[in-house]
Amino acid sequence: MSDKALIPSWLTKDVLQEITSAKLNGKPVQVTNFDVTSAIPKGNNYVCDILRVKVDYDVDGGSQETASFIMKIPKTGGMSDMIVRMGVIEREEIVYNVVIPKFVSAYGENVFTAKCYDAPAPSVLIFDDLNSLGYKMADRKGLLSFEQSSAALKALAKFHAASVKCHQEEPDLIESFTDIIINEKFRESNPEWIEMFFPCAADGFLKWPELERFSEKFRGYGSTAWDLLLDSLKVDDANFNVLNHGDFWVTNMLFKYDDNNAPIDVKLIDLQICKYNTPAVDLTYFFNGSVRPEILLTRYEDLLKVYVEELNKSLVKCGVDKCLHIDELKKYMDKLRFFSLYVMLCLLPIILCQAEAAFEISEMKEEDFKKESGGIAGIVGAYFQNECYVKNLASRLTEFDKLGWP
Repeated sequence: MSDKALIPSWLTKDVLQEITSAKLNGKPVQVTNFDVTSAIPKGNNYVCDILRVKVDYDVDGGSQETASFIMKIPKTGGMSDMIVRMGVIEREEIVYNVVIPKFVSAYGENVFTAKCYDAPAPSVLIFDDLNSLGYKMADRKGLLSFEQSSAALKALAKFHAASVKCHQEEPDLIESFTDIIINEKFRESNPEWIEMFFPCAADGFLKWPELERFSEKFRGYGSTAWDLLLDSLKVDDANFNVLNHGDFWVTNMLFKYDDNNAPIDVKLIDLQICKYNTPAVDLTYFFNGSVRPEILLTRYEDLLKVYVEELNKSLVKCGVDKCLHIDELKKYMDKLRFFSLYVMLCLLPIILCQAEAAFEISEMKEEDFKKESGGIAGIVGAYFQNECYVKNLASRLTEFDKLGWP
């Protein structure tokens, strides 16, 4: 049954008839009923409300059919407003309406994401419901197995390869996707956001024996954190660059499985902060935020090979006469070691939090990220009440410590 509070005023049977007809390549339909529910649990999206709309319709007055769509509607209030002002909604609209069609042309088919439909309201995106096509989200807190990680990396490699072809044809378009969050403008308006995270984390480390030895190292990063982060993500045109997904973590990919529960396909979602840089940006984000630490410890090299092999195969399919060597990718990964720490502090705890503890970003204010408000200390302090996060982080930092600190 529909939750009436979720239904926007513009969502009518007439609107859904147009969308459903578009899904059927223009075939006329008559919508008889529709149902609206929330598509995801709390803690899985901090920018948009995600609605699932199931539509019952008649085709040419004949048999009744059902279609299912996903609608992304921007949240309002608090930090959501600030994130929207960064341009994430407009960026995703451009990616789906301009970039993805070019990727499909380059690759020959849409292996990337869900089909997107014209929306009747500004800043709204409407897609086929991949769940109705057999795709589902992995367990956020359980993180990803080697098999799931491999499937995700193959999907990402195809996306990256298509972007290289698109860049060859329209370099200005792909290079226009600069980092929308980690940049000098955001640093100027929110200097404490990164500077406070590291010393606040250092305080949290002192509460756990397995993390205590890392405390002073993290405390020392406070004053240089922004410089280190921005430097690690600086784009070098001489590198092998791609359009990164930008937010490649476990809730932004949907898996399809065979009868033996083995992953056979992955579709990417939430293309809001795509950015032009080396593919190591997406890989670093993914490895440190979504892959089980024991998999990284034992099969990191294998995962890199999976990605590189699929990327180079896809580059050939897209008609690109270049390739990426695994040693070159490792060099890019090494440059992003401080970015790895950022992901462990800013993304991993959100992934591993309990659903009831997930914060709603629309309930926060920009002032919460200012030093004098104490908001950051409260946010980071709550992370270290989660034993699952602490154990996971300790495992990652122990291995990180062996390789040297940035």
